[in-house]
Amino acid sequence: MLTYPAGGIADISRSLHHRFIDQWSDGSCYLVRMVVIVLARPEVKVSRDEVLAHINYWNAAAGSHIDFFFVGWSQEPSSLGDVELLIPGKTSWYFDAENFHAACTELKNSTKWRYEGETELLITNARFDPDSDSVSLDFSSTVCCRLENMLKDKAIPSVGGLFQKIFSFAESQSGDDPTWGFSDDQGVKAAGSALKEFVLSLIPEWLRGEYQKAAHFTITNVAPTKV
Repeated sequence: MLTYPAGGIADISRSLHHRFIDQWSDGSCYLVRMVVIVLARPEVKVSRDEVLAHINYWNAAAGSHIDFFFVGWSQEPSSLGDVELLIPGKTSWYFDAENFHAACTELKNSTKWRYEGETELLITNARFDPDSDSVSLDFSSTVCCRLENMLKDKAIPSVGGLFQKIFSFAESQSGDDPTWGFSDDQGVKAAGSALKEFVLSLIPEWLRGEYQKAAHFTITNVAPTKV
């Protein structure tokens, strides 16, 4: 895994483009990468104590199978009011509330997702098209994790435990579709089945039949409706 600060979708696409090109040049690139967009504000307890505090470990634990993008964060301060995050062995990151809000607005305007105010993960695929030399984020099958709700309902024992399961899942998948483990030609029905299996595997068996709790970790097509 690599963790990146990101202002919004454009920053994410640029970073992923560099990742794809670097790997493409040495012959090791797949056309799809697993991507997690992280909504983590430093004043929110779960974000601060259970996500941001463990960035170095997340990098070490997952290797190169997945990329995490922290929106609203950058490697350069944009104002005197930015919150600084000291990462041992790395340059500091800086959080700008206005940039975070702008990124949430951009995601809202580009998809059907809506930010609910706490700590969230959006797990999806990034696809590289070598013919057009472009990267796109596929929001048609996205897993949305609302961490505070999942912890409250005991759908996960800890944020760290959830991350470990995501890492293991990413490592086990093929390069054709590392997020969900199905190929494009299998279609939407197969996609839904694979996603459902993944989601349920992350929730204790005694909770799997309870929709209200499982709904905090949902399979969602957040792609905008085509006109």
